[in-house]
Amino acid sequence: MSEENVRLEQQVPSDGRAERKLSDFWYYHKWKILIGVVVLVFLIVCLAQLVERKTYDAYLMYTGPVYLDKETVKDLLASAQKVSDSQSGDTGNPADANRDGTLSLDLNALVCLTEQQAQERLSEGNYVNPQE
Repeated sequence: MSEENVRLEQQVPSDGRAERKLSDFWYYHKWKILIGVVVLVFLIVCLAQLVERKTYDAYLMYTGPVYLDKETVKDLLASAQKVSDSQSGDTGNPADANRDGTLSLDLNALVCLTEQQAQERLSEGNYVNPQE
């Protein structure tokens, strides 16, 4: 294309058909597009979380009247790891369910109080009654 033709093409006024088609398309399909975008974002987030999810070999649960701080949880998991390692011997760790060579543990700690313990903590001001 010569330089003269390029200048002529730039000078040709647009009749607005492309803008009109785009405007009509958006008018008739905007809800489908918006819902599709929301669903697509939802699926991307779900897949990202699924890929990054860590699988544990064992889940431990503590239920008692005392809140476990991070240091205590760390000590409990280390103790469980030691017990498992001492029982593994040369045959590999039998608790290694996903066979990745390491034992990974997760601890779920729940605080449960008897009625008497709840009343004591309530009188001390260390407890908030969930039913209020």
